[in-house]
Amino acid sequence: MTEQAAAPAPAATVSWLQRARALMLLPAISILLALVVGAIVIFLSSPLINGWDPLLPLKAYQALAVGAFGSVNALVNTLVNATPLILAGLAVGIGFKGGLFNIGGQGQFLVGALAATAAAIGLNGVPAIVALPLALVAGMAGGLAWGFVPGFLKAFTGAHEVVTTIMLNFVAIQLVSFAIGGPLRGTGPEVTFDRTDDISSMLPVLIGRNGHIGLLLAF
Repeated sequence: MTEQAAAPAPAATVSWLQRARALMLLPAISILLALVVGAIVIFLSSPLINGWDPLLPLKAYQALAVGAFGSVNALVNTLVNATPLILAGLAVGIGFKGGLFNIGGQGQFLVGALAATAAAIGLNGVPAIVALPLALVAGMAGGLAWGFVPGFLKAFTGAHEVVTTIMLNFVAIQLVSFAIGGPLRGTGPEVTFDRTDDISSMLPVLIGRNGHIGLLLAF
């Protein structure tokens, strides 16, 4: 008896694997090159710290990995810190799909965060089931409004979106600084520097110390 030849993999599976490989190849190469360049910089700077240490890059990357993924709380903190980056990256990606280079993700995020914070402070004392959705909507509206400005200028005046979005990033930074040190500055006795009052309605924590539901919103 002769063994039957193995059935070929379905075309759909092969196509999916090829697409997954194509999508993962460029990010993998980028990460690898970043690690190599980082290792070179760390190695060249080691004499300035504690003499030549050929293993210093490996020690640094080990500390980086342990700090980011070495425990449940470390992993949760990594995900929490990645959440705004994921959201901003998705927002910028939409513009890229349309052939527009939105470099204003930072400013749009800052203004959105400012709007959400202002709404949450104004809703202090209101039940969380009402305050949280309204604050989230305010945050989205703030980012939308800041992104509308370069969009409007691009559509009606031809101003290049790269220039206007970069410039608006700096305006957003100054706007947040003004608001936190002015209209939104806390008034309680515990406020000894520029900061807002505490917010009574916070996103519910699902895991760890601060793994809030915003993780699910991003994903």
